[in-house]
Amino acid sequence: MKPVFGLIIIFILFVCYAEERTYSISMLGHKIGTSTEKWEKVQHKDGKCFIKLDTKSSMEVSRGRDSVKLYSKSTTIVKCKTFKPVSIKTETKETATGVKGSGHVKDNTFFAEIIKNRKKESFSYPLSNDLTFFSMIFKKYPPEKLLKGGKINVISEESLHSVPISFSGKKVGPSHFEIDINFSGVPIKFHIVDKAIVRSELQNGLIVYELIEDSDSGTSQKKEKRTADIIELTSKSNSGITVKHPRKTRKVVFSFSGKNLPEIPSNCYQSVTRKNSNEVVTVNMGASPCGIGDVSGSDLKPNIFEDSDSPSIIKVAKKLGSGVKGRDALINKVISFVFKHIRDKNYSHGNLSASETLKKRAGDCTEHSTLLSAILKALKIPTRMVYGIVLDQEGNFFFHNWNEVYTKKGWISVDSTFGMKRADAARIVLAYGGSDASSREQVALTVLRFLGSDFKIYVNGFFYE
Repeated sequence: MKPVFGLIIIFILFVCYAEERTYSISMLGHKIGTSTEKWEKVQHKDGKCFIKLDTKSSMEVSRGRDSVKLYSKSTTIVKCKTFKPVSIKTETKETATGVKGSGHVKDNTFFAEIIKNRKKESFSYPLSNDLTFFSMIFKKYPPEKLLKGGKINVISEESLHSVPISFSGKKVGPSHFEIDINFSGVPIKFHIVDKAIVRSELQNGLIVYELIEDSDSGTSQKKEKRTADIIELTSKSNSGITVKHPRKTRKVVFSFSGKNLPEIPSNCYQSVTRKNSNEVVTVNMGASPCGIGDVSGSDLKPNIFEDSDSPSIIKVAKKLGSGVKGRDALINKVISFVFKHIRDKNYSHGNLSASETLKKRAGDCTEHSTLLSAILKALKIPTRMVYGIVLDQEGNFFFHNWNEVYTKKGWISVDSTFGMKRADAARIVLAYGGSDASSREQVALTVLRFLGSDFKIYVNGFFYE
């Protein structure tokens, strides 16, 4: 049977109307790309009516001396009047890798799958009567209704999962509305004029989409040059005590001060206390191993990035495990292998899977962590991907990935990017995850919430090994 999406395309009889808009994308005031959306209302020969949205985006950001290009496109189809989902197809490409997604509705159930390198992640869930795609809410609901405020669920085009949102707004002109939407803790402000979105601001202006006038769309792109360095834009300086050798620390006390303090999780080596506009985080790596017995299914299962079931990963895992006695010795051997195997340590490859990283021997902290996780999982050793910030020798905090690995005595933090069998304490865990599309999206939202908060970070005290 052909998928619903294919049937819709085949039996389109004519297009009732078409609208096309192009937006400039900027990050903290720096131009990074453009996005185009094309709306069509299509009528089938059987009388059924559908609304189709095609979007295409291209972005390029610098990361230090390297550059990353990102391209995405999607086709979303819903029923006219009700805006009930029918189907969606998405594709995201980065410099050397990509991910595809698709979903369709059958018997009032949404079936979806996400594919990377022929690895599939499939899931489904029932549709409520009012569920629609996030991109369709301003078509389904007039601004006057959104002004009243409320909560609904939408399908995220990023993860294809159902996500709760809340909304409110105000009227600022005869046909000008400002609608505020909270998307899983991330605020997005939409400016709507004459029923068209002319500007959207993600996380208090961190990322901005602005409508390009037709007369400017052909020239403005050529005049502006990309100047955004995502590493510089997303870093935060240490406003406290100087730490000359952050990689040698065993205990560090941090404090956060300001507005909209980030939600930081506690674990067996990271404690968090919060009072009014201050937050204190104590990281004590001398307390690990810790968290004995706290192992979940995702700590051992493969996914489309940590593809521990790939033949190449299984092969290298068997080779590394041969003749090694003891789990600790095996973990240390794998960390050393990953650190040495990735020879081209750069920021230009996007998010490679473990098998891609093994083949290309290139990547940054994400590729190091992903490859380490996949090999250890192939060896039946529970492993977690950790997302957070790390302090460097220049006194700046940068976003970073590392791992937690389960030994017989409990969990330990390791960092294969630096070749560390035991990670230092000059780092803060922000999130865990990445095992499925929903958790990957939540990790991204955690990063956005962190970046959009107005605060300072201080090192209040530290101890070396």
